[in-house]
Amino acid sequence: MHRYKKYSVTVDIRKAKTGDVDFVSHLMTEALEPFYDGDHRAHARRIFTTHINGNVDSVGQFSLGQYTFIAEVNHHPAGMIHLVVKKQGTVKISPLIVAPEYRGKFGIGSKLLRYAEDFARKHHARQLYCTVAAQNQATLKFLFRKGFHLAGKAQDHYKPGIDECMLYKPLNQSAAPDLSDISIVPFDEKKHAVAARQLILSRVGSDFNGVDDTWVDALFASYQRRESRDINAKYKLIFIAEQDRKVVGVVVATPKKGQPIKIMPLVAKSEAVFEVLVANLPQLLAGYSRKLYVHLIPEPWQIACLQRHGWTIEGLFPEGYALDVTVQQWGLRIKKRDIKKVRNSVRSKP
Repeated sequence: MHRYKKYSVTVDIRKAKTGDVDFVSHLMTEALEPFYDGDHRAHARRIFTTHINGNVDSVGQFSLGQYTFIAEVNHHPAGMIHLVVKKQGTVKISPLIVAPEYRGKFGIGSKLLRYAEDFARKHHARQLYCTVAAQNQATLKFLFRKGFHLAGKAQDHYKPGIDECMLYKPLNQSAAPDLSDISIVPFDEKKHAVAARQLILSRVGSDFNGVDDTWVDALFASYQRRESRDINAKYKLIFIAEQDRKVVGVVVATPKKGQPIKIMPLVAKSEAVFEVLVANLPQLLAGYSRKLYVHLIPEPWQIACLQRHGWTIEGLFPEGYALDVTVQQWGLRIKKRDIKKVRNSVRSKP
């Protein structure tokens, strides 16, 4: 049992007991009915029976065990969480619910989630995940504040008219890399051209037909037209990531009609450099656009980085750029605060 005490209120989290079945069944039915079709009482009975019968899931193909825990406030049931340990080294929250009369009080949801993270780590899970209805904004905002990332959204998934968001939170992450020695500067052809060309060709050329020296020449030439801000001139903005005065990353941005910006290429020599570029792109380009999109063939760590910074996948292009290669399009809406930062910066210049 985990106990949290604040003033005269004591919050306990314990394993569910046989007598908790009605509480769990009622809570799940009330909380899930607006967002999910199906027999929620039958669902509650199934997972509760699995928990009581030694946590053994006799019908689940991927689950190693199912566990239900109850949160109590001064010995009164206030919430529940059901956790499924998966064979893939993950743990699913299915579901976490706080009783209506305790929502927003005593941090019940936060304590249940912290309990789930501790439980997952004890089971050597690398990831905690769940799904939440997009219309359930309060829960979505809560999970985003707690470090969950959006993996995707499925339309009309469990109930017509209700979209389902897929969320996950990595566990036991290594310490964040030192990013302080990486800087982003505007492209200078005299200083950067040779190294930038080599980096682009080495990281992009094999997966995108047509990316060759002539293509890079055209990139550099279009950069010279940037002052025109003429969309039809297909001008480009180029930024360089430098580390120890060496070129370690390149990003090329092409403004389009309607104010989206296409990012291509986006190349980096390390995960840290990629992180810096992705994190800074919104502010770098806020003065030119309302939305960014990028075409790339990402590694898993790049996908995690993009999701961490709020990008979502928008499309898949099988053989769109080369045979046997599927390119992904990821997009990001630039937030108003990034646009305001740019405007304030311009006003403050002498």
